[in-house]
Amino acid sequence: MQNRIALLDLGTNTFHLLIVEIEGQSITELYRERIFVKLAEGGIEKLSAEVYERALQTILKFSAVIKSFEIPREEVKAVGTAALRRASNGDQFIEEVKTKTDISINLISGEEEAILISKGIQMAVGKLIGTSLIMDIGGGSTEFIILENGNIKWAKSFKIGIGVLFNRFYREDPMPNQDINEVKNFLIKECEPLINALSNLTISHLIGASGSFEVVNDFLENKTSFAHHRKIKSTQFYPIYKMMMEANLEERLAFEKLPNSRAEMIGMAMILMDFALRISKAPEILISDYALKEGLIAEKLNVF
Repeated sequence: MQNRIALLDLGTNTFHLLIVEIEGQSITELYRERIFVKLAEGGIEKLSAEVYERALQTILKFSAVIKSFEIPREEVKAVGTAALRRASNGDQFIEEVKTKTDISINLISGEEEAILISKGIQMAVGKLIGTSLIMDIGGGSTEFIILENGNIKWAKSFKIGIGVLFNRFYREDPMPNQDINEVKNFLIKECEPLINALSNLTISHLIGASGSFEVVNDFLENKTSFAHHRKIKSTQFYPIYKMMMEANLEERLAFEKLPNSRAEMIGMAMILMDFALRISKAPEILISDYALKEGLIAEKLNVF
């Protein structure tokens, strides 16, 4: 039996829509789109009027696409994450979306988000042997999951998304070393539970599940590609890190392989990736095409 489902991942930086058709255990992608809404622009505690309207118009656009695929409302799954959890007018936004589109947004916890991400990633990379660290860099939060032979050993969401870090620490462009070190020291303090969880573990892979990792892969023009993920050596990351951290915004906007929508905050993503590599000592990075949306599919299919 075939059925179509629509999956919406309403993140702090980006809203995603994925429409697939499922027949048994077979999945056919019909439509995929992401729109940068930047919910944390101006602060994550409240959606500004401009941000609120931008986000609402994005949902209205997605709703029209969903209708064009004739997907019943019970097969539309929408999840809200860090910004909608924290914004004082997040509930108002959710109610207005429901009224205007009949789409029900389910606010999930950081821990639920981490579990869905891990399931989506395993759909991309398969069940891994050994111990891996998953990292999903968002605008409002960053999720870390430790996988041991494909099973979740530890998972936690931290309020250290790139939008949060940018609003708190970004003062000069490019960032001086003093400010970069301030961010790094902050991450060490905030992520003490993660650092403790990693102690005495040998991490074989850092697995990235966000567009920031895709940027690294694109700059490397990496050819070590699989159906739904890519693989690079961790040492290959650092020339990209150096390039991004030394460039100013005008220079970053001129980088052909860097989307303009990521140019402003890519430095914070680089600092987060550097932090994860240093504390995990992972020799390789796997870059997954799949994350939370595909995790919702895995739950529907009851896999992982």
